Formats: sequence, structure tokens, C-alpha cells
Amino acid sequence: MQKFKRVMAMGLAATLVLGSCLTAFADETSGSSEGAGANEGHVNKHVISVKLPTVPDESTPFNYTVDPERLVSNVAGAGRYTETFTDEAKTNGVYFLAEEGKYDSSSAELETTSESSAPIKLTVEVAAADDGNIELVDAAPDTTEEADTAQLYLALKLGNNDAVAIKAGETISDEVTINGVDGNFEITWNSTKEEYEYTQKETLSDWNKASFQLTGVASKASAENVSVPTLTVTWKYEDPDAESDDAGYTSVNSVSTTANVISVTLPTGVTVSSLDLVKADGTEFNAFTAGYSVAGNAYTFETTALTNWVGGTITFNYSDGKSDVISIR
Repeated sequence: MQKFKRVMAMGLAATLVLGSCLTAFADETSGSSEGAGANEGHVNKHVISVKLPTVPDESTPFNYTVDPERLVSNVAGAGRYTETFTDEAKTNGVYFLAEEGKYDSSSAELETTSESSAPIKLTVEVAAADDGNIELVDAAPDTTEEADTAQLYLALKLGNNDAVAIKAGETISDEVTINGVDGNFEITWNSTKEEYEYTQKETLSDWNKASFQLTGVASKASAENVSVPTLTVTWKYEDPDAESDDAGYTSVNSVSTTANVISVTLPTGVTVSSLDLVKADGTEFNAFTAGYSVAGNAYTFETTALTNWVGGTITFNYSDGKSDVISIR
């Protein structure tokens, strides 16, 4: 009996201990835990990559000859040329070497390709020097009848735009929008940089392009003592969504070997006083004059020079005390 009582007592004690433990556990009616937040990242889907036309140093696609007397058409025998002439060239009396071995009244087309996800604006300018005495007219002259004096129609043809007549001593311009192809890009993970990127797909749709050329027509007339103007053609692209420069005098904020022309639009009375160059290593060249040429308001920088200056800056200084800093990329 005593043994039984001891066993009962031990069992009761164990029950009381267990019960007290269960009761204490049941009293925990709330809890908390921290969760750190993170941003997965951002991908810039505004990709601008443009292939502008390049012209080899020895190439002169915009050289032209006018033939008001249509000597090429009327010459007996082979004549002075080994190249062929299109019917348009013979009719219009203006000769551009459109391709190797063939002259046409329109120059070879120069093509710009935009491998971008967003639109870009392509601008083409033509400056005609005031060094010719032939009359430049706004529309193609008659080529069926003899005229009293020689007249010349030269025009810029950009994309599907209407032709823009070139004027002596002036700079004309035209522009066109080249849309991007966003469907040619996809989000990828760069394990080296450990970041997301917006990159081109392996299989691509056709990129959008735009071409430009010059065209001309000369009237039938005497060519005695006739001279024609020198033409300077420049082209550039802009990102319409890029932040604009506060100074607003230069057309772009950066220059490169594939976009090496800067147009400067100045208020009345303001001039460009000097250009300063700072190379990537910090070397400064104040009021430098080498490595670029100027035609009207267009500053064209030599691609060889730009290659050596990558990472530096060019500063345009103006007579009103303002300046524009152009990065070299």
C-alpha cells in the first residue's frame, strides 16, 4: 500500500510539472520578426546606338560637274571619260560619281542606321560657299530648250522628305526621325558586373535607316566663264530625350569619331572666341586651332584627333562670357 502511494505521488507530481510547463507555453500569444526590403534593380531601356555614314579620306561623294552645253552627250567618240553616264545625268547636265564607273545626276546615297530602342533625330546640313557665279535656283530648270544664261538647281534629298533647294552663300538643313526597334532588346543578367542590362537579342528584326543624297539639274546654256559653288555637307544625330545643355549654343553635348560635327547657333552679336581642349590625362590646350575645320556654323573634328582625345573635353568659349563643355567619347 505504501508502495502504491509513493507511485501515485510521483505520478501526480509529474503531472503537475508538465501542466505548469504547458500552461507557461500557452501564455505566449504573440511574436515578431524583421524582414529587410530590397530593390531588385533598374534597367535603362533607353538605348541609343547609331551608325552614321563615314567617308574615306580619299573619297569625294559630293564632288560634281555641271555641263550646261551637254558636251558629254554630244561628244563624238569615246570622249574623255571611261565611266558611263546614266540617261538622267545626260538629260540633267549634272554629274556626280554615284558609284564606281558610273555618273548620275544624283550623288551616292549615304545611309544612317539606328540600332536603338528609342527614336533619334538625324539632321543633314549643306553649306554652299559664295564662290560660284552660276545662278542657283529653287526648282529644276527646263532642260528641253536653250536658256539665255546658265542656271543650276542643287538640292538635298533626305529619306522620304521633299527635296530642299541649296542656296548660294547659305546653309540649308533637313531632318528626319529614325525610330528605334525596342523589340530587338531583352533584359539579361551580367554576372560579371552583377547587374541587369538591356541587350540586343540574338535574332534581330531589321533596324530602321535613313539615306540622303544630293541631286542637280542644269539648264541648257553657254558654259563660258561659268563657275559653281563649293558644297560642304555635314550630318549628325540627336537623342530627343537627352537632357539639353543649359547654354544652348551647341547642338550636342558630346562628340565622337562617329558623330564628329557640332553646330553652333549664336545670338546676334555673339561669336565663338576660342576653343579649349583638355585631354583625358589633364593636359590643357587653350585656344587650340588644330584637329578641326569650320564651315559656316558647323565645326567638324578630325576622327584621328578625336581618337587621341577620348575621355577629354572641348570647351567652346563665347564673346558673351558663356561657354559650352563638350565631352569626347
